[in-house]
Amino acid sequence: MLAYASKRANSLSLASQWLPGPLKSNVGTPQGDSLSPVLFTIYLEHALKEVRLVLPKPSTPLEKVLPREVAYADDVDFVAFQDIDIEEVGKVLEKYNLQVNVDKTEFTNLSRGETNWQTTKKVSTLIADQEDIERLKQLSSAALVKLKNVWLKGDKITKNTKLKFYKALVKSVLTYNCGTWAPTQSQDERLNAFHRKQLKKVLNIKYPVKITNSFLYNKCNGRPLSTFILESRWRIFGHILR
Repeated sequence: MLAYASKRANSLSLASQWLPGPLKSNVGTPQGDSLSPVLFTIYLEHALKEVRLVLPKPSTPLEKVLPREVAYADDVDFVAFQDIDIEEVGKVLEKYNLQVNVDKTEFTNLSRGETNWQTTKKVSTLIADQEDIERLKQLSSAALVKLKNVWLKGDKITKNTKLKFYKALVKSVLTYNCGTWAPTQSQDERLNAFHRKQLKKVLNIKYPVKITNSFLYNKCNGRPLSTFILESRWRIFGHILR
């Protein structure tokens, strides 16, 4: 695998009118190479094995079953019931030419009575479901308003085209990372109502026109948003199991 990456890297060259000749790349893998993230993940995992040695040792049964860290690409969250010495972690990572971005490092305390964790973002998603849902509602509403000229053009744009715009540019915002949510029944109902309200705006259905929910879903060839969220949760659960 490494030989293949090196061979591809050696085959790249950069030519420019400001250079005396072609500049060949003979180190690492090409930018954007599909193999690069795989190699980085393997490299990071090796470094994290040594990092675990400087983390606080688990002392309770719960600590022993919890993961020591959660990594997504180059973002790593360390989980512990005690304070973690980031300087020690940084020293270990420096051996592997990796650096801890101090400016982006956050300490989140999850405990009863604490509310600061509710505004903490992980992979552009708030930890607290309700806060994250409300934030995405606002963002999707803003996206819907930006496209109001599309919804109001009547027969000039077909219904199917409008729905494609909605799914790609609005619904995708509303349901971003929804597979990580654990909504209650009341939250599901409010999300379904919010979704139907947006669909009516897309189809330009206004008061006093009244239609049933089932008729609206059939007209849009859609379904309740809670069903989509449930499928997303099962999908991400399947990824975790695999």
